[in-house]
Amino acid sequence: MATGSSFDGDLKQALARHQAGDLAAAERLFGQVLDMSPDHPMALQHLGVIALQQGRAQAGAALLARAAAASPDDPGIQFNLALALKALDRVDDAAAHYARAVALAPGFADAHVNLANLHRLQGRLELAEAGYRRALAAMPQHAGAHNNLGALLQDLGAFEAAAASHREALAVNPRNAGAHSNLGNALFALGRRDAAIASFRQALALAPGLPHALLGLANALRQAGDLEAAVAALEGALAARPDHAETLSQLVYWQQQLCRWDGLAARQAALVTAIEAGAVAVPFTLLSLPSTAAQQQTCARSWMAHMVAGAQPLAPTARPASDATPIRIGYLSSDYHEHPIAYLIAGLLERHDRQRFTIHGYSIGADDGGPYRRRIEAACDRFVDLEPLTHGDAARRIAADRIDILVDLNGCTMGARPRILAHRPAPIQVNYLGYPGTMGAGFIDYAIVDPVVAPPAEQPWFDELLVHLPHCYQANDSNRPVADALPTRAAAGLPDDGFVFCCFNSSYKLRPELLEIWLRLLAAVPGSVLWLLAFAPSASDRLRAVAQASGIDPRRLVFAPSLRFPEHLARQPLADLYLDTLPYGGHTTASDALWCGVPLVACRGATFPGRVGASLLTALGLAELITESLEAYESLALALARDPGRLAALRRRLEDNRDRQPLYDDAGFARDIERAYAAMRARHIAGLPPGPIHIAPA
Repeated sequence: MATGSSFDGDLKQALARHQAGDLAAAERLFGQVLDMSPDHPMALQHLGVIALQQGRAQAGAALLARAAAASPDDPGIQFNLALALKALDRVDDAAAHYARAVALAPGFADAHVNLANLHRLQGRLELAEAGYRRALAAMPQHAGAHNNLGALLQDLGAFEAAAASHREALAVNPRNAGAHSNLGNALFALGRRDAAIASFRQALALAPGLPHALLGLANALRQAGDLEAAVAALEGALAARPDHAETLSQLVYWQQQLCRWDGLAARQAALVTAIEAGAVAVPFTLLSLPSTAAQQQTCARSWMAHMVAGAQPLAPTARPASDATPIRIGYLSSDYHEHPIAYLIAGLLERHDRQRFTIHGYSIGADDGGPYRRRIEAACDRFVDLEPLTHGDAARRIAADRIDILVDLNGCTMGARPRILAHRPAPIQVNYLGYPGTMGAGFIDYAIVDPVVAPPAEQPWFDELLVHLPHCYQANDSNRPVADALPTRAAAGLPDDGFVFCCFNSSYKLRPELLEIWLRLLAAVPGSVLWLLAFAPSASDRLRAVAQASGIDPRRLVFAPSLRFPEHLARQPLADLYLDTLPYGGHTTASDALWCGVPLVACRGATFPGRVGASLLTALGLAELITESLEAYESLALALARDPGRLAALRRRLEDNRDRQPLYDDAGFARDIERAYAAMRARHIAGLPPGPIHIAPA
């Protein structure tokens, strides 16, 4: 039997070798200690930690469990056992042992932080915040606690507080790359783009290739207009984390914006595969790719679950259960400024029947001080700026207004804050206008659609219940402000006599196969031009290069500069024929073209985003301009370009139908959507769950 001095010597040597990082020698020496004392807690603990360090989590957990049984009141053993259980994805068990560690040692800051991390992972955000604060009470200079608290506060929408926490972390450790990156995210959310870029660059100087810093930098550079640099940053982030679907989805989207089509098909296919496997990706990207409604729903569900994890519904706010009381409608949007959603929704807000409805506007975006912001503010009975509030406080503010129906105008788009809706501030919540598809959220009751964009048979691909309006689902404004000064073709850079094909859709909606069709149309119609919005200069250059390679003079692609909305509308009648895109067609842009008297050729898509053009044309009484294949789309466009008399007759019908058909009857539209709102509330008052609603023509 070994003597006491031999035992103590082996233990001392084992501890020294472990501290020095010589795991093999330490493991051998601790093994010798166990030979002499099979239940020695310290030896078992260190052997368990060594197993963890070697990537053998199962063995480590077994050894640490034996150590905990031998010494149940040792907080360090509880902490290390929790580490092993977390490595095995046994999150609840790990949390229990971290909790035991802090119960035994209330000042154990690292245990508080790790337990809070698990609470955050489980969506228990209030517990997580309390845990980080307990860690900081025990150790005010704990950089990890400051940094993680900041990240949590950002999840909650408390961006100023988040930035302050990240600065506290950097005061402790200025070389903490993660804290610099997180500070950049908070600053970006606060609209301090240049400061955010500086923080991301500082993070990357300390940790080149840090994925989340590259992703944040890409978003900030994109907003600054440097799209090529943004794509380069995304490519760096994807190289660091090839399996990160969110980065891949953003890269695909911005490659599309830049018309960088080389290698794009392979990335698009990889993205769809990852989404079908349950990866979290940006749903909006999928809408402009060849994808099914089922794939779009899968993507929305994964993204939404990630975005709102842990959000808890508020206590219901009582409202009088009577049809006699005005229905309180809240419209929630980040786009109450110069934005397509503002252009569409302003007329509806003004046309609502104030005897039957009270209209609340809730802004979660920037105030640009422009005419549409002022117009929308004036159109609401009450307008509230929620942007500075946390998600929870914003939800409580809406609930305090006792809103009956909260209409989200963002969906899964940039600027969305779905966590507000996840708190259930209103008894009825609706997905409308901003996002052409399901939000994939159990807390959204209805989606407002029409029979063209989402036929009743497509209900399985919506988590919301479908509400079918009788005509086009899209609100339109008959008071669009068109500039008085109408430009000439020469002023717009267009030929005086040549045929003008036009598409003012965003560049991410363009696809190589579509451009091939357009170039064939140019080849078939001598003297014609293709009038597009001016994209990033490099995107325009790429499109010109494709034209030249196809034998088309690149000067026949004319790029329209960005103008104020009234001037943009005023130039549109210079076009002869508007060409829609696929699989994501024009929405506001298509409506604008038709309003300005330009006929639209559309191809009915496989999903909602590709069917809006067909819906607009149906509601305008011009269904003959809807095609069912790209071949028919090309043939119709060519036939119209070659038949001036037929095209002129179409333009006359279009101008006549604007006043006769329902598309631009915004007063009639207001009555239709109000009937839908009344039907939703009637079901709720009757104690019925949400159900499909069909509004018949008046």
